[in-house]
Amino acid sequence: MLSQSDFEKIKETVKEFFEKTTFEVEIEFQSPQDQTLPINIKIDEPQILIGEGGQTLVEIQHLLKAILKRKISDSFFIDLDINGYKKKKIEYLKE
Repeated sequence: MLSQSDFEKIKETVKEFFEKTTFEVEIEFQSPQDQTLPINIKIDEPQILIGEGGQTLVEIQHLLKAILKRKISDSFFIDLDINGYKKKKIEYLKE
């Protein structure tokens, strides 16, 4: 389970990461579920950060995880989603 201080480090690092990209984004952090921290990014033009078939989204998530691993020793996962892309894709695949 993530401690409150680790959760705050993650929030700060993710905000800093997206500020450096110069994209105007709104970041929503949800309560950690087990060892996974869901993060939803809202942006006007999501296709820029999602990429073809979600590849850019996967790469951003991997990059963020690598950055966060250096700051937090506990084991955890991040589930990065942009404008609900992953959620919509899962719902589509269930149909």
